[in-house]
Amino acid sequence: LWYSMVIAAAMPIYGKEKAMSSKANLELIICLDISKSMNVKDMQGSSRLDVAKRVISSLLSKSSGEQIGLCIFAGNAVREIELTRDYQLIRTVTSNIESELIEQQGTDIGAAFLQAREMFSSASSGKSILLITDGENHEQDEQDNGIYTELKKEEINTCILGLGSAKGGAIPTNPSADDQINLTDDNGTEWISKLGEESIKAIADKIG
Repeated sequence: LWYSMVIAAAMPIYGKEKAMSSKANLELIICLDISKSMNVKDMQGSSRLDVAKRVISSLLSKSSGEQIGLCIFAGNAVREIELTRDYQLIRTVTSNIESELIEQQGTDIGAAFLQAREMFSSASSGKSILLITDGENHEQDEQDNGIYTELKKEEINTCILGLGSAKGGAIPTNPSADDQINLTDDNGTEWISKLGEESIKAIADKIG
């Protein structure tokens, strides 16, 4: 059920533009957080990143004709797939995404939004962004480069999906290793990553 809710929220333009625009004119950029904290397994035994991949796969299965692009981000943002209707390509690339694809760690959400905005075509309407993150934004608000204001001004529909739990969990240094070692601070204490619910709410307020 929650998959369906996410998909419905990701492209709210469908409901109000149905009579004016075809799906072929609609564009969605998925911004996927791949910071190391997304490897925390606090979602019924699955990592946040694995759940994010399932959400994207489910969204693709409900899509038919929309152009979809993919941006991945951590300490910076990278264009992974430009706008395309090749959903199988998106599905294949997404399944192979790991945190190691971006060396600079952190969670610069402002950079992700900025990159997504630049990935859209010159069309004047029918644009949406789906941001998938655990909400642990370690960058200063000044890093957003005014992007929140621009998204509101340009009426780009935005949906934020927060993944993680309130309790959180330890961050693995190497998610694929059999003998797991978790990240620790200088005192040897394990870092515990939790869903940044307040951060997500603050961003949602900025975007409106």
